Amino acid sequence: MEWGSVALLCFSAFNTINILKQSHLSLTERLVWIFYTVFFVIFIAEEISWGERLHGYGIESIQAINTQGETNLHNIGAFQLKGFLHLGWAALGLLLGLGSWIIKNSPLFPDKKLSLYFLIPAIWYISFEFCREDGICPITVANHQEIYEFLIAIGLFLHTRLWRRRKTC
Repeated sequence: MEWGSVALLCFSAFNTINILKQSHLSLTERLVWIFYTVFFVIFIAEEISWGERLHGYGIESIQAINTQGETNLHNIGAFQLKGFLHLGWAALGLLLGLGSWIIKNSPLFPDKKLSLYFLIPAIWYISFEFCREDGICPITVANHQEIYEFLIAIGLFLHTRLWRRRKTC
């Protein structure tokens, strides 16, 4: 599922690059799509542990403090133990899921019809953090987190695809 997320993020980056080639974009729209392109590159790099999964080489000092022994920042033990990773995912999901309800027709926020791709993961991450704090959580992150990351990746891909089609038609 993680590689599926990476593939969708690659397609999303491809879409943003194609959107950026369009000459009729306003400066604001162009900046939003540049931001998304950079976001996708960083997101992809983090998911594949900055290439470690492809070439096998990593940074030992990061691997030593990483809960999965990989070269990425999102699995550093201190971030996970304090819930920063999950609360970050929840904040991203809430922002992307609710943004278009407040600011309409902006490339920054996915369309309302895509809201659940972001809100369902946000609710799951918030719920997980609350039940983890109470010590009664029946679910584990390892078994479920990739599902919610995949949902967000699908939502981001659909968002970029919709804007790419909207602006070229």
